[in-house]
Amino acid sequence: MEIQPRVERNREILKCQQSPYYFATKYIKVKNHKGETVSFNSPLSEEKFNKMFNKMFKNCKMEQQQETLEEAAKKYSKKMWGVYFNDIHPDIAITETQGEISINNFLAGAEYQAEKMYSEEEVLNIINQVERFINKDKSTFTEIPNWFIEQFKKK
Repeated sequence: MEIQPRVERNREILKCQQSPYYFATKYIKVKNHKGETVSFNSPLSEEKFNKMFNKMFKNCKMEQQQETLEEAAKKYSKKMWGVYFNDIHPDIAITETQGEISINNFLAGAEYQAEKMYSEEEVLNIINQVERFINKDKSTFTEIPNWFIEQFKKK
């Protein structure tokens, strides 16, 4: 298994992630007013383009994820409780409906799962450490020992 092409590909992916401008100008093709396919270019500087893109992407991603998660929570809760969705919990000390409690539990579970996921930075760190391990010991991915993999598992 060739390590070098994979390493170069991973570096290129990282470069594209770090700079949307780099990605757009290197990989995106558009048609000009003559109908010719040309490389994308922008009148904005790389810094301004990246800042604008990241702000737009962050806003879009946040709105989409929050709305989608809350919709999923409500849909799940309505399916789970059916006609009892709007009923107040029988425990006098609890003032929420069955549906509200279920939605809150769903969202708490999603938050817990998100904490167990690896961040982009953690994944890149793991990739770099695996790459160093493979290059140092001349191993392949199928030969990596379990003790090495175990150190990266989220507990």
